[in-house]
Amino acid sequence: MADFLFPLIPDATADRITTTDTTQAISVETYVTEIITDAGDNVATLPAGLKKGQLKKIIHHTDGTSGEVVITLVNAESTDLDVVTLTNIGEFVVCMWVGSYWRVLESGRVDSAVDIVA
Repeated sequence: MADFLFPLIPDATADRITTTDTTQAISVETYVTEIITDAGDNVATLPAGLKKGQLKKIIHHTDGTSGEVVITLVNAESTDLDVVTLTNIGEFVVCMWVGSYWRVLESGRVDSAVDIVA
């Protein structure tokens, strides 16, 4: 029988960062991070998780002029899967830390800014 991983959510309170052309680190201390983009090239990194099974959700919350944020998963399942790009408001990605890398579990988009966690 397979081993089961029970997802861990460290803190459900959302934190919010504003990304710029200087790389911003995304906190692994909370489950949700909302990203506000500015008018330039927006970049962020997701550092190693804290515990096996940890979940992390990243949401493109507010759009600057350029509207895109490129997120590098510092430890990813493979080099082909180490970059996530969120272009539009409401796009999100959910990742799970499996002990040595992040695995992308889900990505998608909500229909309107009203649906985004406030």
